[in-house]
Amino acid sequence: MGTSPRPRAAASARQPFPFTNEGAEGFHIEPWDKLIYVPRGLATCVVADVRPMSATFGHTVRFLLGDSPGRLDRVFIHRGLANAFYCHTETDYLNDVSEEYDPSGRGGVAWNDPHLNVPWPDADPVLSEADRCQPTLKALFPQHPLMARG
Repeated sequence: MGTSPRPRAAASARQPFPFTNEGAEGFHIEPWDKLIYVPRGLATCVVADVRPMSATFGHTVRFLLGDSPGRLDRVFIHRGLANAFYCHTETDYLNDVSEEYDPSGRGGVAWNDPHLNVPWPDADPVLSEADRCQPTLKALFPQHPLMARG
């Protein structure tokens, strides 16, 4: 969502993508770096390490971004990490990306994955059908030692 360096998006580049109240986007994994910013509204943004060889695999970090009580910080998300967000209000969500948009390298993880254990503000947020159907970490990495524990 937000902005990207797609040629056909050049005329609208750097324009915010508005999300409605209580809307969410599930965990997306992309092969590019992203810089996320919420200039208006309030959103909980979560970054998850879903790289199976990482020492922090399965760990998450949450940020409350945007209007007070959030912060007008920018969050850098390294390629290969997953990120998701929940909009508490109508929200403008921007992300700048380091690569040309290519949907073939994208993936995702279930927004409510039990191993990520994110305390989302809403147990049944408005999600796209694609985000509702993303696999769990256990389905993606069944042999990973973390998955054997639960």
